[in-house]
Amino acid sequence: MPTFVVTKSPLVEVVAAVLNAVLPTTARITLNQTDAHANAPLTLTHDNGVETGLVAVTRFMITETGAPLDLLGGDDAAVQAEVAGWIDFEPAASAEQLAVVLDAHLTLRTYMVGYAPTLADLALWFRLPLNADKAATPFVARWVAGLNAIPEYGRGVKGKKAAAKAAKKAAKAGKAGKGGKGGKGGKGGSSNKPLDVQLAEQQALLAELQANDPENKGAMKRAEGLIKTLTKRIEAAAAKEAAAAAAAADEAAPSNYMELPDAVDGQVVTRFPPEPSGYLHIGHSKAALLNAHYAKQYNGKLLIRFDDTNPSKERDEFVDNILADLATLGIVGDAMSHTSDHFELIQGYAETMIKKGLAYVDDTPVDVMREERMNRVESAARGNSVERNLELWAHMLAGDETGLACCLRGKVDMSANNACMRDPVFYRCNLTPHLRTGTQYKAYPTYDFACPIVDSVEGVTHALRTNEYHDRNEQYYWVVDALELRKPLVAEYSRLNFEYTVMSKRKLQWFVDQGLVEGWFDPRFPTVQGIMRRGLTLEALWQFIASQGASLNTNTHSWDKLWAINKKIIDPVIPRHVAVPVDSRAVLTLTNVATTLVATKPAHPKNPEVGTKSVVYSSKVYVEVEDAARCSPGEEVTLLTWGNAIIDEVNTAADGTISLVGHLHLEGNPKDTKIRMTWLSAEPQYTVAAKLVEYDHIITKSSLDQNDNVADLVRDPSKFVTDAVVDANVAALPKGARLQFMRRGYFIVDKPYQSESSPAELIYIPDGKQSKGSVLSSKVTL
Repeated sequence: MPTFVVTKSPLVEVVAAVLNAVLPTTARITLNQTDAHANAPLTLTHDNGVETGLVAVTRFMITETGAPLDLLGGDDAAVQAEVAGWIDFEPAASAEQLAVVLDAHLTLRTYMVGYAPTLADLALWFRLPLNADKAATPFVARWVAGLNAIPEYGRGVKGKKAAAKAAKKAAKAGKAGKGGKGGKGGKGGSSNKPLDVQLAEQQALLAELQANDPENKGAMKRAEGLIKTLTKRIEAAAAKEAAAAAAAADEAAPSNYMELPDAVDGQVVTRFPPEPSGYLHIGHSKAALLNAHYAKQYNGKLLIRFDDTNPSKERDEFVDNILADLATLGIVGDAMSHTSDHFELIQGYAETMIKKGLAYVDDTPVDVMREERMNRVESAARGNSVERNLELWAHMLAGDETGLACCLRGKVDMSANNACMRDPVFYRCNLTPHLRTGTQYKAYPTYDFACPIVDSVEGVTHALRTNEYHDRNEQYYWVVDALELRKPLVAEYSRLNFEYTVMSKRKLQWFVDQGLVEGWFDPRFPTVQGIMRRGLTLEALWQFIASQGASLNTNTHSWDKLWAINKKIIDPVIPRHVAVPVDSRAVLTLTNVATTLVATKPAHPKNPEVGTKSVVYSSKVYVEVEDAARCSPGEEVTLLTWGNAIIDEVNTAADGTISLVGHLHLEGNPKDTKIRMTWLSAEPQYTVAAKLVEYDHIITKSSLDQNDNVADLVRDPSKFVTDAVVDANVAALPKGARLQFMRRGYFIVDKPYQSESSPAELIYIPDGKQSKGSVLSSKVTL
């Protein structure tokens, strides 16, 4: 067994315990701990030198023993850098403030990084005060309780207390430091700077290292880790802001929420149980927002639970993005769990049902079973003895050849008019490794079996579900009654359906797999990321959901209403700019404009709080070719926000290119003109390149039937890109900024401007109208 000489530290004792838990007996670690002064760094001495710091010491022990890299974050360098970043993270001033920072980060996370404990959890756990305020930082309290429950971590509690006692004693003796690493290379007071400033500094440092010191891998890795950490902290802060905005929107929105039956103030517990098999779409948003609303209305709790019962469909990508989507929606649960947390319990209940004669194992082929259920014919396996069922059940749990041919069915009522009660399947085999439990289980519960059990044991009082599952309510209550569990109340609401929209995750995945869209975040998708990327505001979504409430009326909605709500919200507060398509622009030469003038003007004609912009007045301006084509010599037109001009010449070149010559007539009355033009200085230093992106519906059928093949209904093309020149103010707009291009519509910055070869990309935001209400043509009518 290897022996390592290390400075005395309760931290390294826990590291050794965690590694020993997965190492064979012959490779287990023994520590030879040496005393050191209170502020001495953790070191490990070996024949070839010294390792300093928690990461380096742990990595050396792992390398020497062949232990897995789990504590370091696995074999992904980026994840390892994030772990290292959290270990190096310094709180702004105190451990109490650290707890507040961690609470924001852990709101929708089980562990600091990834889905299992790492050194980041261990190091930060040790730095927290033993008496942390659980009420002020409930998510930290949940995290600490989870770590304390791990036997190897539990051993460190004693050492943690001893370390805290020693630190307190040292402080009294005047020996304790005043915080921060200080010295050369220390971060000093950087943690007091705003997070976005810290992030910018680390990004600049990384760029400098990559350019001038590419061999300094350690410094680059540390910078990368800090960048990822700071980004997540900024996201956590944004999530809290989103939660506040969501609460305000929910409060202000006119609602059709029904009263929850049998609801007791302070005792209501709702849950949102997404399956990690796709991103959240607008239908899931309704479910999440309704559950959050009722938890708030009755001063209760909202549980976030991942229904991870089908490893074939689940991915880490979906887990991460569901959490991101919830943060975007401003939804913060009071607790987060996974159905897999209860696999042992659910498996035990399944076995109980077998022994009570309420369930049986069926090896009938799937197609035969389906036909029998349709015709209300009992399976031959329904008469199996308890002993035979337990024997087959053991094969299912083992995932062997016999078990793979079986499923567990509830013995309910094969003659029932409700097909959901005709001996439903409760368990099936699946050899795909599970995201959280790996290959520990070979058989998994169905959602219909697991959901009522977990709802009951987690304290859910009201299980909200769409009325498309109404027939399954009877089955839900049957499971609860059969197992003599506390009975939650099922409350229904209508499913959210939209015209020309694919809501099935399986069918959405098909579009992704075929490369017909960019991904689950494509603006043509009804996903949270898709519709937000297209310019929808959280406030508009809340208002729309609130207007639907928990009605049981099932309707197929047009997107127009949602986008019309959105328009009312954004129109008063977004700046106005000008865009002219490259392939449909004409030059107007104004003969009485002698010099170029740059003036500061309001960015919004009615709202000074929107700010200002630069407007360039020059002798040559771009106008829309469609406007130019309507002009006649001698006609007076209005140049919007400038004044009137008289067209002197309309010239058409051999290739059809139109150009105009005219002169300003600012004393003219805009009310007397029929043609009003948007315009943009034609001087290149005052414009930048942009791509204007418009999207059509992704399918050609307004309402999908269950058996429709989406491959036959794909709209092609459904994405249209227009190259344009826009006023230079647009170059300063960040990703996510919304604006209006005059007479062209509302847009959102999808990609900020970088250079003429890397122009800004802006996505058209629908406004709820069937057409744009402008003479300017569009490549798509929404």
